Amino acid sequence: MYRGGNFNRRLRSHPTSSSYDENEDHSGSNDEEQYRQQYDLNCNGWHDPSAPLQHEPSNLEFLAGVDHRFGPGAPIQAGIPPRARAPNLAGDISDDERFGRLRQLASPRQYNPALGRGPPPPQVARASSLNFTPGANTEYNYRPPRAAHGDDQDDLIAQVRTLSLKQDEVEAKADYWMKRTQELESILEKSAVPSVPSERGGPAARGAIQKRKQQQTRSRARALNAPTEDADDYVPHLQREPEPVQSAVPAVPIEQIDLGLKSTELPTATLKKAKAVLQDEVSVTFKTVVGLGGDGWPDFSVQRFNEITNELYLNPAFEGMVTAPANRQLINTVAKQVFRKLSGGSHDWPLGLDVPGVQVTWDVHTLTEMAKTSFRSSKAAWRQHVDAEVAKRNEIHKQANRMRERRILKAERRANTKAISAYATKQKVPPQSVNELIHEQYMSDEASGPDEADDRGKDVWKTRMAFKAGCGDATEAALANLKFLEVLESPWRAAAITETMEELSANTTNVEAITEKTKFTYVRVRNTGRKSSRIPNRAPYNCAIDKDWLAANKDKPAYSDLLSDWGRWDGPEGFGVRGEAEAELEIEGDAVGH
Repeated sequence: MYRGGNFNRRLRSHPTSSSYDENEDHSGSNDEEQYRQQYDLNCNGWHDPSAPLQHEPSNLEFLAGVDHRFGPGAPIQAGIPPRARAPNLAGDISDDERFGRLRQLASPRQYNPALGRGPPPPQVARASSLNFTPGANTEYNYRPPRAAHGDDQDDLIAQVRTLSLKQDEVEAKADYWMKRTQELESILEKSAVPSVPSERGGPAARGAIQKRKQQQTRSRARALNAPTEDADDYVPHLQREPEPVQSAVPAVPIEQIDLGLKSTELPTATLKKAKAVLQDEVSVTFKTVVGLGGDGWPDFSVQRFNEITNELYLNPAFEGMVTAPANRQLINTVAKQVFRKLSGGSHDWPLGLDVPGVQVTWDVHTLTEMAKTSFRSSKAAWRQHVDAEVAKRNEIHKQANRMRERRILKAERRANTKAISAYATKQKVPPQSVNELIHEQYMSDEASGPDEADDRGKDVWKTRMAFKAGCGDATEAALANLKFLEVLESPWRAAAITETMEELSANTTNVEAITEKTKFTYVRVRNTGRKSSRIPNRAPYNCAIDKDWLAANKDKPAYSDLLSDWGRWDGPEGFGVRGEAEAELEIEGDAVGH
């Protein structure tokens, strides 16, 4: 096989410069002969391509003085050494005739003839052919060839370089975030607090198991559908070193709170609100099962059906206890329905039941107790509907609660720091002493309607309050939008303390913002002569007690328990002397509430 010359021919002395241009394309068929001659010239000196190849003497023949080129047994001509073997940089015999680094050792399959011959070998010349010495080092003039492949691919090379830079950037970011994640996981591992495992799996646990099963199913599906090396469209992925296996870091345990605890035992207001939401859900279910709706009460002595679902309503036995056998089925049905409804997961829970960072739990027993609470509340409302005396007592109880809420609000307003400081500076008393006189039990009561003994009704009472407040000429429409509070007198309270409370109220009004003032939409009416029968269950300071009232009522059997410790508490600093002086002078005054 001839490829432009024989590497085993003797290196002859020839000019190192030639007309061969390495930038030209010699792969065509037109200049095949020129390429062949130039190749032979560069390697072995000039050779006539038309002349037959002659036998080349081996090194042994050269030593024996025989050269068959000049006839059998012809002696070696003087000065003409045998043609040495061409430089074989690969160092081994191979069918691959490429020169230098391109030559493959005994691997003819790695040489693809379809790629062409490539460029001619580099120019190799001896420094001098006259003084040739066998075995001496040969001096080479090597000029690397031009790349024969990959021409006109600058845009592709630029894209490859850009992608390589992006790949390096992505890997650098990935390494950074991996280190950051490991640091955070180590911090969480150190701060992790072992939690007590729950005896039962809640909705969150079941949801985690379901998610893990879905991930395993998807992983198995990807493994079955993965392409193999035998597939036509198989594209091998770049093999990367496996990442070191990280030790599993336990997740931060989530605290579990049972909503069956009492509200006072729940640690946060959010959990208390969550329990109230769960109670409301049970109450709604109770009304649905019983068939309560609207303002009226149905007849529980007959069978009733839902007009839409045609389900039978369960009639409660309000005449008996909640633990009566007639109510047992109702309570169990309500608890089971709520439990099934909320077992589907947090997406089925009402708003406010899911507390962030805490896993709220409950069981059927908790829901059963809440169903009993709903039963008792409905029973109380039903008794007011069927018993007028119970309804009256309930109204009195509600009125007392409303008065208490107003006293609490009044005490909070008068405890304003700026208002107390202004009063203490004016009266030259310590601010702490003024603050000790402010308590919900010491505030006067305020009524939003007539007395129980007044049969004239609320409309007459409202008209009378309007005249007292100077709004007697108001139209009916304007009067309908007004709300009045009648300030009741406290006969047990000393007049001096009443004046102190009035001055604190005035100071609070002066320092309050406009937004706070607009919250109070009631018109307070004083000096109506109406007195409060309430006696504080917290004994006030001596300076705050009306001495005459205490002397008149201390020995009465009805007040003996409440007044047993009255008169034993000296007034705070700045008020004690003042109260004794008022007692000696017997200063009398009507207790006008605020």
